[in-house]
Formats: sequence, C-alpha cells, structure tokens
Amino acid sequence: MPNANEKIKKNVDPHLARDRILAAAREVFAEQGYTAASISKIAKKANVLSGSIYWAFESKERLFAEVLTITAEEWRRKFKPFSDQKTDPYEKLMVFASGFVQAPEFLRLMMIVATEHQASRHEIRDAAVKIRREWRDYVERSVAPLLEGYESDGAKRLAQRMGRMLLQLLDGVFMSLQIEQNEMTAEQMFIDVSGVLRREFEFGLSQLNR
Repeated sequence: MPNANEKIKKNVDPHLARDRILAAAREVFAEQGYTAASISKIAKKANVLSGSIYWAFESKERLFAEVLTITAEEWRRKFKPFSDQKTDPYEKLMVFASGFVQAPEFLRLMMIVATEHQASRHEIRDAAVKIRREWRDYVERSVAPLLEGYESDGAKRLAQRMGRMLLQLLDGVFMSLQIEQNEMTAEQMFIDVSGVLRREFEFGLSQLNR
C-alpha cells in the first residue's frame, strides 16, 4: 500500500510543485523571517501538502538556501547586464548598487541570514557567503582595468578592499533606506558611496608602486 509521500509523488507534478513552493517560500520568508515562516504556512501559500515540501527540499534549511540562491540569480540577471554596459568602473558599480534599492525582497532575505540565529545554519550561511563572494569578485573585476601597470600583489589587495568596502557601504545604505526613508534619497546615498569609493581608491593607488 503506498505511503503518503508516494501519493504526493503521483499526484503532484514535481516541477510545478517545486516552482509553487519556491514562490510561496520566497514571499513568506521575506514577510515573516526564517523562524516564523513554518513549513505549514509555506505549504498553505503554495497550495500543496507539507509533505511535498519535505520531499522536494528535505528540510526548511535547504528550502531557504534554495530561495536565497534563486533570488540572487534573478537579481544578478536583472541588474548586472546594465552595469556591464558601462565603461567607467564607478558608473558600473553604481548601476550594480542601484539594485540594492530596487530589489528589497532579496536584500531582506540576506538580512534575515545576518540577524536570525536559526537562519545562520551552515547550508544557509554557505549560500549567503557564496553570493557575497560573487559580488566582491564582480567589484574586483570592475576596478581591475584601473590597476594595470601596478605591482600585482598590492593591486590585488586594493581591489579586494574595494569589494569589501562597497558591500559594507551598501549594507548601510539598505538599512538606512528601510529605517530612515525620509532622511536622504537613494540617489544621494549612492553619490556619497561613490565619493567615498573614489577617495579610498585614489588613496590606495597613491600607496602602490608601479
């Protein structure tokens, strides 16, 4: 006699169910956080049985990590091509940075990883670390043309510093825009971020040897 999971497998199109689950989980996680977003709530939102979620993703932790990864990829596809069209490195980075305002759902998911203890489990943390590493790599590649001709180790360290600094600044911008919405516009904040990056980069260049 078939068990409950076997019935789920027969009655639910795996691909359709998976897409519905991911869409529902993304919405519920972003609205309620990791801890409050139960599997039963996600199942109700997706109109599937709770067992189908465990069958498709094995655990709530894996489901959140998958939501984080897919949402990051959607964000990258939406914003990175526009920044790639810019020839000036600072303009490229500011186009990239603008996505931090235009994709608040994704950034709320990343903030959940940083602020909720239960969302810091290794599979979720690994997914978030990978996303941040990809962002830093993009920044480092963007500034690389300005470092040609400089001593390689120093240039590499400067590029890495710019990658870390931009993400740290954008973390602050995102938080400010969520809490202090009437203090400054996003455009003003990005102008400030761009100015800081330029000054720090120029200072870093002055310390390098050709």
